[in-house]
Amino acid sequence: MTKRLKKRKKPLTLEQKDERLRARFPFLFSEVTFETEENGVAITKTIYRKRPIWILPVALTAILFLVCFIVFIRIPNRIRLDQLWVIFGQMFRDTPKLQAFGGYGGYLFGTAIPKIWETIKMCFISTVIGSIIAIPLFLLASRNVSKYWFIYGPIKVIVNIMRTIPTFILALIFVAFFGFGNVAGIWAMTIFTIGVLFKLMYEYVETCDMAPFEAISSVGARRSTAFMVGVWPAVSPVYISNIIYTFEINVRASVVLGFVGAGGIGMLMNDAIADRCYEKVGCILIPLFILVLFLQLLSSFLRRKFQ
Repeated sequence: MTKRLKKRKKPLTLEQKDERLRARFPFLFSEVTFETEENGVAITKTIYRKRPIWILPVALTAILFLVCFIVFIRIPNRIRLDQLWVIFGQMFRDTPKLQAFGGYGGYLFGTAIPKIWETIKMCFISTVIGSIIAIPLFLLASRNVSKYWFIYGPIKVIVNIMRTIPTFILALIFVAFFGFGNVAGIWAMTIFTIGVLFKLMYEYVETCDMAPFEAISSVGARRSTAFMVGVWPAVSPVYISNIIYTFEINVRASVVLGFVGAGGIGMLMNDAIADRCYEKVGCILIPLFILVLFLQLLSSFLRRKFQ
């Protein structure tokens, strides 16, 4: 029996593909009409241009946002904006509740600022520990440094699973282990620091130029020596910049962690809000705002310096 040879279809040209796409999805194209001359005769031509691709995802996002807003958002019938000014008025004035602490200034300098200093020490300890632990993890997880999938694969899976756990949940877990206090907050922020630096750094290391590393390795140097000489000088500025950025995030996160008893200024604020003692909240917010603003400026300056 003779086999019939199947005729191969000719590949479609770009114009033919566009024509098929326009027939199925005409809204993806816009019609453009212009006048031109051929052999001295004025004629009108019409062409079809593809609309920008970004319009479709933007439109889908807008539709999804409207659906979520209509379905899930319930605006209350009465919004008491007058209470906002009452609370702000209580936050920044001396009241009889603060007389036991020496007044507004006594609570600010005797209680709030020392607690914020304790929070800074917590964040510093957790950032340093986490940044040190993250170094071997993101190096072993980088494909261009660790060539074996059975090394970088499991590390990525394990650390990414750790990263999926919110810091708030980590704080609850460690509070159950160590009880209320700073130790639980330090452990939670350490795990968070490892996850952030791991994600930022292994992706950066994988994009580094490995030519110096390969050249040094080819002359008989150890892989660790080749990395420290050929790659680490390019990696270290980004690493230091990310450490500063993570420390800034930890200071902000420590306020929330205190609400579950993980130490720091958050515990003090939680107690003040629970007692509806808004003058204490004001004493806490003033130095906290100055601290966050200072860290923001310092972090931006140092990151520009190291990059």
